[in-house]
Amino acid sequence: MNTAKLEILDNKVIYDIDGIKYLSANDFAKLLDRSRQSVDHLIRTGNRIRKLKVFRDGKNNIFVPLSEVTEFPFTLQGQNAKVYASR
Repeated sequence: MNTAKLEILDNKVIYDIDGIKYLSANDFAKLLDRSRQSVDHLIRTGNRIRKLKVFRDGKNNIFVPLSEVTEFPFTLQGQNAKVYASR
């Protein structure tokens, strides 16, 4: 596994692991203004659409692909007609 650190995006550390850019789960939560518990829930159970994609190394570290910032379908609460939340 080839790992390099790059520092961008408002002092958030971006990890380049095998050519794919990742954020730590904490930085992902801060970037999207959500709690870490909310991100953990999206990792474990997901929402109505799908689970959050992650990479886990062997040291209990959780990394979220940077592409999930724009590609993950965040949804609204409840069962209303409008499913997707606007960011």
